[in-house]
Amino acid sequence: MLVLKTVKLNGRPAQLFAFRDRLLLVDPDGPRTIPTRDLARIAHKSGLRTGRLMITTVDGEQLVVKNLRARDTPTAYQIIVGLASAAQG
Repeated sequence: MLVLKTVKLNGRPAQLFAFRDRLLLVDPDGPRTIPTRDLARIAHKSGLRTGRLMITTVDGEQLVVKNLRARDTPTAYQIIVGLASAAQG
């Protein structure tokens, strides 16, 4: 399980929880679940201080997770990629 608190999801404050079978996104509109098998592309970018994750679903929806510490970004990326790969089979 991966927990990312105090991040921004598409510019809005949010929390991201990555479980074996789903991503749980909690923002001011309420919780939302995305099955890990629906993740089409995951990318990351790290700067000197902060990083971001770019997640694309099979429906074409793009999620940008910002406000990650630069050293935590590659780890979060590897965990989410591992979960998505396991879900694809």
